[in-house]
Amino acid sequence: MNQRFEIKFILGSKHLELVRARVSSFCKLIKIYDLNSLYFDDPGLSFLNAKLDGHYERKKIRIRTYSKEFLGNNCHYLECKKRIGEHVFKTREEIGPDEIQKSINGVSSHPWLIGLLPQIHVSYNREEYGFNEGRITIDNHIFFQSNTFSQKYLNAVMEYKSKTPIDPNLFRWINNISKMQSFSKYATGMNAMLGRGVF
Repeated sequence: MNQRFEIKFILGSKHLELVRARVSSFCKLIKIYDLNSLYFDDPGLSFLNAKLDGHYERKKIRIRTYSKEFLGNNCHYLECKKRIGEHVFKTREEIGPDEIQKSINGVSSHPWLIGLLPQIHVSYNREEYGFNEGRITIDNHIFFQSNTFSQKYLNAVMEYKSKTPIDPNLFRWINNISKMQSFSKYATGMNAMLGRGVF
């Protein structure tokens, strides 16, 4: 299980090029790729409510693939992401097509997925930059979708991920553009789908 620290910033489209230029001045662009994630929760939406209620300990379960399409011959990973205070831990393992289909149908026997149902699919494009002990990512073209809902998120999300505690002063330059804040793609998409949030 990998431990890391994370901070996030929401970026309006009008500031995106400025932020890219600033990040590129002290980071190296490593790669650009697509991600698709299918998030799971129980019928009572316990994971979502723990996030919204600000629980000190909470988690998310998702199946993720690094491709434009969610289903296909590409590799898929089942991930459990836990947060305990400011510490984030992520565990993942590769998952095969049979287990993916069972999870979509809500009948998976995997210990992480028992009793869970697919809730929302999130796709986006990611730019990844290398920086000291961690990395900076910019996620753009974020799109939320379920069987009954689809909506594009109009902003981008910049995130700094590090193995060591993060000095907020590293990002003083962005204070006039955005503020450090909590952000969850799962919670944002679910709130919009449930009519509890707009963006």
